[in-house]
Amino acid sequence: MVGLILIITVPRAGCQIRWDNLTDTSSVGASLQSGITDNKICLDGCVSNPNCVAVDFNWQSNLGQCWYHFDSNKILTKRSDKGITQYVLNRCYMRCQIRWNNLTSTGSAGAMLQSGLTFLDDCLKGCIFDTSCVAVDFNFKAIPKQCWFHTEMNKVQANRRDVQTNQYILDRCYKSPCPKFTPYINKHAIGGLQQNDANSKDQCEQKCLASSDCQGYDFDTQIAGCFIFNMVTREENLLTQISTNHYELVCRSGETVPPSALPTTTKAGKYPNLFIHWTNKIK
Repeated sequence: MVGLILIITVPRAGCQIRWDNLTDTSSVGASLQSGITDNKICLDGCVSNPNCVAVDFNWQSNLGQCWYHFDSNKILTKRSDKGITQYVLNRCYMRCQIRWNNLTSTGSAGAMLQSGLTFLDDCLKGCIFDTSCVAVDFNFKAIPKQCWFHTEMNKVQANRRDVQTNQYILDRCYKSPCPKFTPYINKHAIGGLQQNDANSKDQCEQKCLASSDCQGYDFDTQIAGCFIFNMVTREENLLTQISTNHYELVCRSGETVPPSALPTTTKAGKYPNLFIHWTNKIK
């Protein structure tokens, strides 16, 4: 496959990527991406292509050369190659969540208008796509509505009142407190369903989280017994039992993250001019 990759896929929601860099190193079998001479654009393009596993970037070429690897077996065999840096892509080295910190009637100078993104959902997802985007100003009173991307956090922090605009600051790796359970030590509830294949507290917790109806669980350390509950048990209704602890579900994974902030896949053209209109209007 040769040429600029046009179809863009968002990395899995909840995962943070990492590049493992090897200087003066390359592998055979890479495909030249003609037209890509900038290192950052090269790396971003690899992330956007779900089949790309690594990049060889030739710094010694007059304009820079970008080579994509699509076979993870071939990059296992490396060779010394002066002037080339190999970047091996780890698409999910840290699990985290995306969160938007929203400020109503607020905007900041220095944002760039994203023509064609007139819906808030598309605007937010577009910012997630663009690794340089740190915040969004969305003018909901303009006709059509306007989406503005910020790439400099210091300008975002110097915000101002703007009654037509809401500002959304992107936290790309929010460490969610969920899933979370409230423990009640030496207490148990009545009416739980025993899980014979869960013999540890961790297994019991996973059983509860796997059931959309589960509201809590008991774990009896004496018999390694797991009991899950589909109804919330009030604290005053819990009974004392020395060998058992009750855990009431507070929240599940991802419950603090707005669904609109978790994109999966889009077709080419869904976000028009997403990476190429930085010369558009700047406010």
